[in-house]
Amino acid sequence: MNFGILVYQNETSPSYSSVNVGDYIQSIAALNIYRKVVEFKLGKKYDIEKFLNLALKNDIDGFNFVFLKRDNMHEKSQYRGLDNVITIMNGWWMWPFNKQNELSFNFPKNLKPIFTSFHIYDNRLLNEDNIKTFKKFEPIGCRDIDTFNKLNNNNVDCYFSGCLTTTIDFYKWSSDNSGEVLLVDYAKEKLSENEFIVKHNDPEIKEDYKTGLKSAIDLLKKYSLSKKVYTSRLHCYLPCLAMGTPVEFNHGENSKLNTWGTGSERFVGLKDLASDQEKLNSLQNDFKRVEELIKNEF
Repeated sequence: MNFGILVYQNETSPSYSSVNVGDYIQSIAALNIYRKVVEFKLGKKYDIEKFLNLALKNDIDGFNFVFLKRDNMHEKSQYRGLDNVITIMNGWWMWPFNKQNELSFNFPKNLKPIFTSFHIYDNRLLNEDNIKTFKKFEPIGCRDIDTFNKLNNNNVDCYFSGCLTTTIDFYKWSSDNSGEVLLVDYAKEKLSENEFIVKHNDPEIKEDYKTGLKSAIDLLKKYSLSKKVYTSRLHCYLPCLAMGTPVEFNHGENSKLNTWGTGSERFVGLKDLASDQEKLNSLQNDFKRVEELIKNEF
């Protein structure tokens, strides 16, 4: 079985390569789904850090792991000649792949996409050819209500899936943690003794997806060991909810937060999850459908 994992280097236009560890946190969430499928198939358990290292080395018998550049999906060489590369197509789509500002949404036939937790940033994805692609692989799980509306208005069978990072369950917060209070891309004039700044922007991950994936794991562990987290980052907030870490999310012009991005539409349906445990549990349970879809490939 061949598993595709999205990474964020851009070979054609390196300046577009991601420096946001939050992108890689989303990839780790997908890797965690694959981990559960492998555990089911092989009848053994894997620590997430060990599993990541094995996947990076392609060292699990019967499984291939293919690291696919989100913004260069058309590049056939990265698929290593493998057929039926099952790929969870989650996250934020997408940056242009070249200086001509073109998008790379043409998939080779050997890619088998599962669209869930899918966010449309660039509305050029809604052209006629791409709508046909969405229809071919529907239903499409939408990360936010805005993406759902865009696809629904184009008669694509879709549903609100929420974000895959709400399924991160390999670390758990404990009230026994003495921990630190973390301010993740959260601006504050004066820090208390136990408060520390964390940033999701990391230039070191721009050149190496392995560094990006390992940085994502390290941050998630750090969040699980903290006393509390304040953040403007969606992919800090949602994993913290999943792990049970006390977290406050704030984003907006009046929030005094140092954040990234424009508009709040990408948060609709997600920012209220801290106050709606039933909704959060429902979204988490719905993602089990993705795991079952992959298991059915055996």
